[in-house]
Amino acid sequence: MAKKKINRYLDVYINNQQLKKILKKDKAFYLLFELSAKNRKNLQNVIQKCLDHTHCRGIVFSVNKNEILLDRLFFLRDVTLDFYHKGKRIGIWGVPSCIKMSIFGPQLFTELIPEMIEESSDCYCKNLPVNQYGSTLLLSCIKCIDTKVCDGLGLRKENQVEREYRTSYKFRQIGRDELYKTDSQMMKSTYESFRRYVDYSDLAYADRYLYFIKNIDYGSDYSFADRFVYHCDYLPYDEYEDELRFLDTQVLNKSFLSTIDNLARKRRISKIAYSKAVGDGVFRESFYVAPSDQYSRYLLHYFDIDINVESGDRLYGVGVDFYNGEIKSFKVYMMVRSEKLLRRCKNYIDKIGIDLLGMHERSHFHVLRLNQERKIVSDRIDLIYNEKDYLYFLPYFSQFQASDISFEKLYIFGLAFDFEDGNIKKINLYYRNRF
Repeated sequence: MAKKKINRYLDVYINNQQLKKILKKDKAFYLLFELSAKNRKNLQNVIQKCLDHTHCRGIVFSVNKNEILLDRLFFLRDVTLDFYHKGKRIGIWGVPSCIKMSIFGPQLFTELIPEMIEESSDCYCKNLPVNQYGSTLLLSCIKCIDTKVCDGLGLRKENQVEREYRTSYKFRQIGRDELYKTDSQMMKSTYESFRRYVDYSDLAYADRYLYFIKNIDYGSDYSFADRFVYHCDYLPYDEYEDELRFLDTQVLNKSFLSTIDNLARKRRISKIAYSKAVGDGVFRESFYVAPSDQYSRYLLHYFDIDINVESGDRLYGVGVDFYNGEIKSFKVYMMVRSEKLLRRCKNYIDKIGIDLLGMHERSHFHVLRLNQERKIVSDRIDLIYNEKDYLYFLPYFSQFQASDISFEKLYIFGLAFDFEDGNIKKINLYYRNRF
């Protein structure tokens, strides 16, 4: 299809409400989707709608290199193939050819790139100011034939590492193992197993990583200091068999693995996570599943959870906690706009003392913990961390005794405030190594 025709039918994604209006129109269109930290949360839902819609001719991903880790773009390989199998087209804008080659590999790169929607169009110049940000090239780029037309790798230092080291597990594990210390031989052994699995897994097909938690405990029954979390995101459904085979060698509550298998076969999940913790004679295993469609309530029905999730809230996931082999609690994670969260949980926000409306992140998590009978026993407010909001978080960071030097090594997800009977019972800091 000629570039001119593509330009004429290119619609820029703004939000899900606007996308609904585009989908209702009886005309052909291409969707321009900015792949940024904010929009990434809606990615799975947007992709599925574009794949299923008769009039959608394809999708263009504009990559914000200053917000997205280029190592995380591997998922575009399978997305591109899914679109082409349905006779639709893909564009990947804002990243150099070397990044695209690492996504597809030499053979697919050669086959697919000539068929992709090119960046040299009017809409590219008008709608993608993100690519005008300051950027940088590697010294090694002088050898590349595209150097003169390449707009670089952005400003994130993680993206400026030589390509062969960026995907190397030896590079990605820098500083990680220093973040987890334990006196438990069982926890140490389990952590080592997950560490090896993460390091030697094929990064082309899933995003596997470990992260950690520091906590301040004010008497919560749900607080554990010795804990780590394993995540596996965007795993293709036909790869779950191998994933579950590994988990079967590590977890005690193996019955939940059949639950994951069942949900994967039905294509109802996009991410899974597993957490192990010990403390005061209690051994805890937690499993987490994220929905493939955040606006679907299927997971709530599946786990027989009857709670009111307001229209517009995104269901981010469901967790199940096993204490010494028995189910202790369920957790429901909802992504809520700051304004709505402030109205809904004003008493909690006031006690936290952070101005939600002044922060750069416009949505945060509201987490409900339920007991075995599915009755709510606590609320949690998880504030997503943005480095631009450092001063808002600083009073709490200082309580964790983390120096500025250590913060340079950390990639912080956020702070979680657990409330019981209206009072803060614990505070969790979630983080991983920078790379």
